[in-house]
Amino acid sequence: MRHTARRIALIATITAASTAGAMIANAFTHHQTAVSVRAGAYAVQGTPIGLDVHQRLTLNGVALGAPIGEVLPPCDGQPSAATTFCHLPLTGQANEDRSADVVGFAAGTDDDGKPLVTGMTIATGPDDTTVVGVSAIVRPEEGLPMMVRLTSAYGPPSSTNVDMQSATWDMGDQRLTLDKSFGNTEITLSR
Repeated sequence: MRHTARRIALIATITAASTAGAMIANAFTHHQTAVSVRAGAYAVQGTPIGLDVHQRLTLNGVALGAPIGEVLPPCDGQPSAATTFCHLPLTGQANEDRSADVVGFAAGTDDDGKPLVTGMTIATGPDDTTVVGVSAIVRPEEGLPMMVRLTSAYGPPSSTNVDMQSATWDMGDQRLTLDKSFGNTEITLSR
């Protein structure tokens, strides 16, 4: 009986995702919603995935490999009052990858005007000058629609976990991961 209920729930989830996927695929056909950069790298409408002026894939405006000072200066003054993109002090061991929270970013909004990104973290390489990872927390209800949009743009994920709570797209030297576990939806761009 328990297995039957799980199967029914799984079929309902797949049906909802297929229907949403068909609607989004139709929207992709009739509106320009993705811009090709190179094999596998696109800006995707309705997600925080974009492109910078160098045609590098970005997450909420931050590109991997970019010098941190070019895209995110350290915050001056009171971080909670920041109105421009900046990062808090880097934490972690010297000579290892380090991370910092990002504040002052202009949170993109969805069609209803709700903020898309609600939190953000960056990681740097051991030299503290180059961005090697970017993570953004998005509203939990954006998980499935974002999964469908990313799958429509990039094709099936390269890997998923057993319960489809996490999906990863490998794109050359970059990896894009959408993780819907633990009550949050987090999207990460990394090497």
